[in-house]
Amino acid sequence: MRRYDNEELDRRIQELIGSDFPDRPTSDISIALRVADFMESRGYTFRMTDQCPKSLSDCLWRAVFIASDAEYVAEDSRPAVAVCAAAVAALEAAEA
Repeated sequence: MRRYDNEELDRRIQELIGSDFPDRPTSDISIALRVADFMESRGYTFRMTDQCPKSLSDCLWRAVFIASDAEYVAEDSRPAVAVCAAAVAALEAAEA
């Protein structure tokens, strides 16, 4: 998956989904979860897991969108970024 900075991810979400979402979904998990809801309404299955569940100091979130047999995965220490990056990967693949 291509690496984006947060501003690029936010811009791509706006381009791919539309202007119905508030600005900066990468900065707020509640907005990122609205992105996940949008993806689920498009037929994707969403899964998010804490990759360091027993650690008090380490944090790594894995977001996955699944459509048919394809998985679109992103990991980040910030859950909203992981969700948005995986969504962008799935939507860009659907455009191709």
